Amino acid sequence: MSKETVRLTSWVALGALLIATTGCGYILYPERRTQPLSDTLDVSVVIYDCLWLLAGVVPGVVALIVDGTNDTWYYTEEELSQKGWADQQSRQSVPRGTEMQVRLHGTAPEDVAVTLRLLAPDGTVLADSTTTSNPLADIQALSLTVPENVQTTDATLVLEVNGRRQIAWDVEIVE
Repeated sequence: MSKETVRLTSWVALGALLIATTGCGYILYPERRTQPLSDTLDVSVVIYDCLWLLAGVVPGVVALIVDGTNDTWYYTEEELSQKGWADQQSRQSVPRGTEMQVRLHGTAPEDVAVTLRLLAPDGTVLADSTTTSNPLADIQALSLTVPENVQTTDATLVLEVNGRRQIAWDVEIVE
């Protein structure tokens, strides 16, 4: 191989690596690194990362690893609400007297108060449950029972951490 061919190959490989790391969800959607994420996968980011495998194994694997470890494959709750998808996907029917349970994944950096509240449309608390998160536990569950005497059919289930709302789900209370 000539010196020019080696130099050109090096520049092409370096360019492909730079494009792969700047073309992934980590760079395109920096808000996904800090905002609460949903469970809805942004398929376009995954496909885009996989397409980098056509440019080369290294750029493709780098893009997949970066987005996979940072969870930038998933829409944020704010993105879903702007698209109007959050209400459609999160509305659940719950019978009166049913125990609802939310599983929390990941370790907390410190002891935190986690509250699960069921709110009426006017903001009245229908039921609530609070627990202190153990920073050493990886998975924790918080449960709440829907009261039998609830008169409303529409409610909101709210998850709060240290008194700050993190996420909310629309709930339809049925017989």
